Amino acid sequence: MKRVLTIVAVLLSLDVTLRSQTATSGDSCPHTGEELARQLETAKTCDSAASLLERCAWGSSADASFAPIVITKCEKTILPKLSHSGFDHYAEEMQLCAYREARAQGTMSISAAALCQVETAVEAAKYPSRYERPMPRASFDCGQAKSRMEKAICSDRALGKADIMLSRIYQQTLHAFAGTDTAPLVADQRQWLKDIQKSCGFSSLPAEKAQLSCLRASMEVRFTAMDGCFAAAAEENWASSRCVEAMHEKPDDEDAAASPSLATPRASFDCEAPTTALQIVICADARLGQLDVALDKLRKANPDATGDLDASQEKWLHFISRTCPLGAVGGIPDLYARGCVRSALETRVRQLTSCVTGPSDQRVPCLNDFHLSLDELDQR
Repeated sequence: MKRVLTIVAVLLSLDVTLRSQTATSGDSCPHTGEELARQLETAKTCDSAASLLERCAWGSSADASFAPIVITKCEKTILPKLSHSGFDHYAEEMQLCAYREARAQGTMSISAAALCQVETAVEAAKYPSRYERPMPRASFDCGQAKSRMEKAICSDRALGKADIMLSRIYQQTLHAFAGTDTAPLVADQRQWLKDIQKSCGFSSLPAEKAQLSCLRASMEVRFTAMDGCFAAAAEENWASSRCVEAMHEKPDDEDAAASPSLATPRASFDCEAPTTALQIVICADARLGQLDVALDKLRKANPDATGDLDASQEKWLHFISRTCPLGAVGGIPDLYARGCVRSALETRVRQLTSCVTGPSDQRVPCLNDFHLSLDELDQR
């Protein structure tokens, strides 16, 4: 919550600045989303569309619907210039934008991920040769990996992405404190690297799945906290020592309830290879992943009802696909999609908890009573 409020302040400050610049230049931002979308669609070039969105972005989940318009325009320039391997690199960079915000809470994170993708598309349109180089496996040269943790990172593609993201945000945060004392942040990062090797049990190789999962979750929590520190540093002129304090602050009750523990899997399936639109939405939101895990545990905890549960689950998935808008661009579902799925998952968890404990002759009608909580959905 504190990170969201900080980013709100940053965006409000930027909005004031941009509108001041707009007034000076004679340009103005559209007053409605429909008008902004129309102007983005009629922009003549990738650059002009991106500049318009940069100036007039809403700083909310609405940007996830504006960004694809710009990206599509840029990709008309990108696609003819990139080889298959170059496009794969470009696609991975687009997904990293979504990954950066995977554990963040609030609509600002959706906007940040969407605008990051626009920046990536603009860069690829201007400098396609940069994407012809292979996507690195980690933030360091895996050919020179020496420590157990380095070798573990290089052995796992998902860990490599987490390492790349942590390294990027760390470097950006250091840059934000350029000209000031960065020693507290540097020292804290070194200590964190030592502590995490012990807490995740990197005492032998090859690393086990639990160790890799622990390290990945720890990296995600770390780069999410540091990203919030980076935003606050830009707005509030923090010293790096204050940044370190903020990263170690205990979350308030609301944040703690929304954040999964390090040992909690991201979802009941592999989020590195989602196979459906629903899985993409679930993997984009840490809370949705928790609910999916809880739902899977409930299904497995009632073997006597397996047949009824499996049949009902297939019908429920069809209900969700018809009820919730599951489309996503670059792995970033909009706010309504996430809210709809969250309401559906919360309702389904309560349903399974009560239905399987009731009389067997009432189980099937109970399990197949699909609905959303409209009150909850309105609050998303």
